[in-house]
Amino acid sequence: MFHDVPEAWVGDIPAPLKRYSATVRNEVNSLEEIILSRLKLPDPETLSPDDKQKLKACDQLDLYLWAREQETGGNLHASCVVRELERFFAETPLPEPAHALFLEAKHGNVAHSTDQLTKDITNA
Repeated sequence: MFHDVPEAWVGDIPAPLKRYSATVRNEVNSLEEIILSRLKLPDPETLSPDDKQKLKACDQLDLYLWAREQETGGNLHASCVVRELERFFAETPLPEPAHALFLEAKHGNVAHSTDQLTKDITNA
């Protein structure tokens, strides 16, 4: 639940930049570890492999949904994020139910899915 807290200080560094630059990735990871430690928050690296996979899927879906929204609003720069994530998801499918949500988002059925999720949460 706390893995994004360091972004308040470090910023949300784009995944491709961290993926392709070991220097950026290492520096950001180091700063995030310091922040988590100083705030006495759990380190996401201590999660079980299953929970890490779920956390990563949530992060990727969040980025995908943001990029699709940006693309719809005319942000052409977001299109490359959409394409890269769609290519990544084709090569490395998300676990269920994240994969099903991705397919719904890709095919434009996001409102239906998120409306149902909101209903489920509020009726729980």
